[in-house]
Amino acid sequence: TEEIAEEAAPVEAELPVIDIPEAFLRQAEPEEAAEEPAEAEKAEETAEETPEPENQPEEEPAPVKEPVVQLFEEKNPELEPVVPNRPIAPAVQYGKSMERERKIAEKVKRRRRRPVVFVMLLCALLWSIGGIFLKQVPYNAFAILFFRGMFAVMPCLFHLLHRRIRPVFSKKTLLHGLFQSYTGLAFVVANKLTTAANAIVLQYTGPVFLLLFTAIKLRRRPCAQEILTVLGAFLGIGLVFWDAAPGATPLGDCIATTAGISMALMFMAVGEETEQEQFSGILAGHILTMSVGLLFGRVGEIEFAPWPFACMAILGIFQLGIPYCLHARAGRVCPPMPLILLSLLEPLLNPVWVMLFDGETPGPRALLGGLLVLAVVTAYSLRENRPAAATAGQ
Repeated sequence: TEEIAEEAAPVEAELPVIDIPEAFLRQAEPEEAAEEPAEAEKAEETAEETPEPENQPEEEPAPVKEPVVQLFEEKNPELEPVVPNRPIAPAVQYGKSMERERKIAEKVKRRRRRPVVFVMLLCALLWSIGGIFLKQVPYNAFAILFFRGMFAVMPCLFHLLHRRIRPVFSKKTLLHGLFQSYTGLAFVVANKLTTAANAIVLQYTGPVFLLLFTAIKLRRRPCAQEILTVLGAFLGIGLVFWDAAPGATPLGDCIATTAGISMALMFMAVGEETEQEQFSGILAGHILTMSVGLLFGRVGEIEFAPWPFACMAILGIFQLGIPYCLHARAGRVCPPMPLILLSLLEPLLNPVWVMLFDGETPGPRALLGGLLVLAVVTAYSLRENRPAAATAGQ
C-alpha cells in the first residue's frame, strides 16, 4: 500500500491547472439573452416619446347577413339582393326580406295548386262511380254498408299511420262520424229505392239547407239572393218528386233529401277542423257505419259471389276511402272556385255512368229539376266564395 501511495502522489501533482479568462465566458453566452433587455429598453423609450391618439374612430364591421336572407339569395339568385352595399335602415332591410319571403311563398303555392286541382278532379270522378256499382250489388242496403265501411277503413288507417296522426275521439269527432255515417246510409238506401240521378241531386242540396239553418240559428234576415237560392232549390226538388220515372219512389226521394239535411247539420255542428280531428271523424264514421250494417244487414245469411264482393271492395276503397283522404288533404290548399266547380262533376257524372252501363234514365221533370238545383247551388257557392278567391289571388 505504501508503494501504491507513493506512485499516485506524483501523478496528482503533475495535473495542470487551467485558468479560463472572463472574456471567453462572456462570448459563450447566447446572444438572445443579451438582446432582450436592450429591446425592452428601446420599446419603453418609444412609448414615452409617442403620444396616444385621442377619439380614434372605430372601424365599422362588415354587415352580416341573416341566415334567412342568405338562404333566399342562394335559392333565388335572379332576384335583387336584400342587403345592398350601402348601409340602410333595419326596418327597410327587414321589409325587403319579408317581401322576398312573400314572393317565394306565392311561387311555391302556385306550384302546389296545379297538382291539387287534378287531385280534386280525381276525387269527383271516383265519387261519381257510386251509383253504377251500387246498382250491381244484389244485397240489402245494410249489408252493403257493412262491407263498404270495412273496405273504407283501410285507406283511412293507412293515411293515419303514414302521417303519424293519433286518432282522437271527442264530441266534435263523434258528431262528424255520426252525420257522415247517416249521410252514407241515406245515400245507399236511396239508390235502392229511387234512381241514381234523384239520389245524388237531392243529396247535393246540402248547401241550401245549410244556408236555411244558419239563418234560423243566427236569427238574421236572409238577403234577396239567398231567398232566390232557397226558392230555386225547392222548386227543383219539387220537380224531382213530381217526376214519375221508372224506379223512382217518393220514399227514396225523401231519404235522399235527408242525406242533404244531414250534410248541412254536420257542417253546422263540426265547423272548422284540424287534420287530426277531420281524419278521426272520418274513421269514427266508417266504424259506426260498419256497426250499423253488421247489426241490421244479416250478413251471415248472404250468399257471397265474386262480382258483388268486388263491387263492394271498389265502393269502399276507391269510391269512399281514397277520395276522402285526398279531399281532406287537397281541400286545404285548393282555391275555392276550382273546388266548387270540380265538386259539380259528381252529380253530373253519376247518372251518366248509370245510364251508360245500367240503362237507367231519369225522367224529363227530374232532369230539369236536377239541373235547376245544381245551377242555384253552384251560383250561390261561387258568390259566397268570391271574396276568399279575391284574397287568395292578391
